[in-house]
Amino acid sequence: MTNLPTACSFLTPDVARLRGLSNEEQRLLDVQIEVFAYWKTMKKRLIDYVILATRNYLAHQPIVKGKLRQALLEALEAAAEKGNGGFLALVSRSAEQESKLQDLRKRLADLRQADALVSKAVQG
Repeated sequence: MTNLPTACSFLTPDVARLRGLSNEEQRLLDVQIEVFAYWKTMKKRLIDYVILATRNYLAHQPIVKGKLRQALLEALEAAAEKGNGGFLALVSRSAEQESKLQDLRKRLADLRQADALVSKAVQG
């Protein structure tokens, strides 16, 4: 235990100093450790609670829902004004995406065919 790297020296308490403590001092040290652990846990819980409360507040506010709905409607109207087909233009694939999808489908078909040939060769 004495050959630990210096970075881990905080893991090994000063045993000689701890042996020299009275019972009352040892109890005080234990209370300090407990308070620190409690504080650390409560800080984590507080942060989690703030995040959950904020999410809950934002998700259930009619103002936020209204703003999101309004933004979506504005995006649809803008796409329709450009003559791009409105909603379908927003959700449809681009030519590049369509080309990539066709390439992937062809590759998948080729791999399935190769797998069938390998399986046939192994069996027979």
